[in-house]
Amino acid sequence: MDAATRTIVDNRELDRLDLRMSEDQCRVLAEAAAASGMSLGAFVLSHAADAARDLLADRSNIALSPERWANFVALLEGPARPDATDFVAAGFELAR
Repeated sequence: MDAATRTIVDNRELDRLDLRMSEDQCRVLAEAAAASGMSLGAFVLSHAADAARDLLADRSNIALSPERWANFVALLEGPARPDATDFVAAGFELAR
């Protein structure tokens, strides 16, 4: 387990991340950060976190039984309702 993962598991904050990069990579990142009005660290962290969220979202999936899938599709294709009573009645839990 690497230090970043261990830090997350132990619920401690990670203070620093050191990166090795080529001179060209550093130059490009520094130019992009300056163009964005951000520090190099803020730019890299912001874009790395966005990329990580996108990657994780792409790997998320929802598994439903054929019966629950049919119920879900029927609810989506039915008339619009201002509340979620149909979803609850069909056995779907609402996020709190």
